[in-house]
Amino acid sequence: MKRLLWKELRENVRWLPIGMLVVATACWIAYPQDRNSSGLLAGELLMQLAIVTPLLAFALGVVQSYRDLQPGPAAYLQHRGVTASQIFLAKTQAGFMLYAVSVIVPIAILALWVGANGMDWYPMRPAQVVPSLVFCLAAFAMHPAAMMVMSRTAIWWGTRCLPLVPVAAALFLLFALLTSGGLWWSGVCLLLVIPVLAWIVIVSRQSWVELATDPPAWRTNQQLSHRWQIPAYLLIGATVSYLAAIALFAIIGEQFTRSNLYVPQPYQTLAMNTATSDPWLVTYLSEYDGETSRYHDRPIGAKAIIGDAISDSDTAVDSQQGAVDADHLHPFSSLQVTTRSTSSSDGFFTRPAFNIDSSLLTSYDERGFLLCYQGYPVRRWTHTIARDGVYSPRDFSGSPFSSNPSGSSTFLLFQESGYTPPLIDSDGVYLVGSSPVSITQIIDQPNDSATVVRGDPGHAPRLLLRHGNEIHEYQLVDETGSDTWYQEPERKDGQYNPTNYRQLAKLSLHAQRVHTFPIPGLIASAKNLRLGLAGSTLFMSTHHLQTKELYRVAASGEFARVSYDSQPLPIRDTDIDRFRWSFVLLGVLPGAVGVCVAVLATWVSVFRGDMGEGWQGLLSFPIQFTTLAGSFALVTLLAIWLTRRAANRRGLSRQQSIAWSVSVVMLGLIAPLSILAIYRRVHRTACSHCGNARRVDTESCEHCEEAWQRPVHDDVFLSDEASVS
Repeated sequence: MKRLLWKELRENVRWLPIGMLVVATACWIAYPQDRNSSGLLAGELLMQLAIVTPLLAFALGVVQSYRDLQPGPAAYLQHRGVTASQIFLAKTQAGFMLYAVSVIVPIAILALWVGANGMDWYPMRPAQVVPSLVFCLAAFAMHPAAMMVMSRTAIWWGTRCLPLVPVAAALFLLFALLTSGGLWWSGVCLLLVIPVLAWIVIVSRQSWVELATDPPAWRTNQQLSHRWQIPAYLLIGATVSYLAAIALFAIIGEQFTRSNLYVPQPYQTLAMNTATSDPWLVTYLSEYDGETSRYHDRPIGAKAIIGDAISDSDTAVDSQQGAVDADHLHPFSSLQVTTRSTSSSDGFFTRPAFNIDSSLLTSYDERGFLLCYQGYPVRRWTHTIARDGVYSPRDFSGSPFSSNPSGSSTFLLFQESGYTPPLIDSDGVYLVGSSPVSITQIIDQPNDSATVVRGDPGHAPRLLLRHGNEIHEYQLVDETGSDTWYQEPERKDGQYNPTNYRQLAKLSLHAQRVHTFPIPGLIASAKNLRLGLAGSTLFMSTHHLQTKELYRVAASGEFARVSYDSQPLPIRDTDIDRFRWSFVLLGVLPGAVGVCVAVLATWVSVFRGDMGEGWQGLLSFPIQFTTLAGSFALVTLLAIWLTRRAANRRGLSRQQSIAWSVSVVMLGLIAPLSILAIYRRVHRTACSHCGNARRVDTESCEHCEEAWQRPVHDDVFLSDEASVS
């Protein structure tokens, strides 16, 4: 075994410099520099290595296996008393050593360089290379997959390269998890990668061994229960390939059939009418402005919710004239979660942005601190902001934030009005100033979620914090105790155009608690609530589309439930029950997908209390449902015919053929594709007794069980016409 290992290392060590050069180039491209300072190190490095490392492992596997699979070297090794398993393990160990050195050395140098020079001008630290190392370990699975491809005897390259598909799909999912996962997801993915990689190596070893110890011809394609790893692996590959093909056809069809014209879409939502202090059901039309390249929502109708019902008459909405002024209609605000970060991050830092001042870049460190960088003339790390104050660079002794304080969209209304938005986490609300850099906690209140609602005209918006089953209302007042400091931005063409850009910290604001509203027990379990405020009354609604209920809650704790019915919207194209090619494509999906949808519909029906609600949603469009069912039936019949034909070509037994035919209901066209990938082709000829196609490698016909008879005309003549001089 040691001699085999040294043989592999000696023959393939020449590829080591090429691998190190490729990985080093990827590290150099990913390193943030003056010409490339927009990306975060962890995400950029993962992207670059996700491109090169699978190709590197695949190329190494092909190079190692190609030479010894030639007839001469293969016969020499096997007749020297070396088993095929030993050959495979030696190649895998040597390949892993060379691959590990070519990957670890450049990445280790990058980590050392980042540790010595990072954070001073850009947020980065050595731990950001950990997700890339986990991905590189998983990418080595392409090495045994390449050896499996080389050891297969399939003539068609489509089925011969099928072992690469499960590995590629697994790497794609792993990349999605590691992109913004940080150290926690890196550890979870590492625990998943190790057993999956070991299983792929076992499958590849079995494929390599079977190439050298080919079973007798009469046992080809018999029951594979004792070596189930390869069939299971190839079944996964066939499934992924089939689903990927369907997704590709769906994307191509959508590109060719979609309209280039934007069709305005109406929708309804609850809104507060500040003129009457009543909730209204408003119909908005989402439109696109080609001149400004912006979307804006225009109210086209409104109905007041009075008592326990909705008004019968529709009221026109006009910003110039009419019964309702559009400026007085403000949609309900949704609570935004503050217990976790919502902005994009690579798991270590957020992308630097101008969140405080136009001259200061801030980036959130996932360890709980805001890092401030001077934007120009030379970028440098200037401050570290914590909950309890501002510290010097590299000083992390302050109290960390519980989540990204600048990553929530709670104060989007302030930002649209031209004010620097406050910071918020699950422990309170803070105001940040830039000259000098300072932080002041104005609300020390634990909270789960928060939102901002518009107040009376000429007054600042109110802040609503949810903690448990209570919602606390705060108002921001200046030194005089007034909230009239807020300046509403100009509104043009339905959009707010802020003209003032001021920092709230310079206004010496502080917060005052105004009211505390209890959440009714019927909606206390709802995580997302939509809120509207009118004086000392808070209106609450859930995000559930089927619930047409509104709760009117007073500060004293009394509440009333108002039920209403939404008005019909203009008919959209998606609401018309007609034939669509997309439902034909859905019918091509395997039956297992339909079973999952049926189970989900049943689960929704049971847990919502209406046993027919989920199924009614599926059967509400009879033409489309019939198209889907008909397409599935035709594809199933086609799959059964192809499965029986493929089973006959592969010489499968009657029991195997029946089993695969039954599985068509769940697998669809995956079944015949799997048969072609798993089983070898068997040569057949017509039986002289029954006339059916029989295998030529057995002594009796599998149909009539008659013994093979020697052909009558089987004379063989040998002649040598070469002239001897």
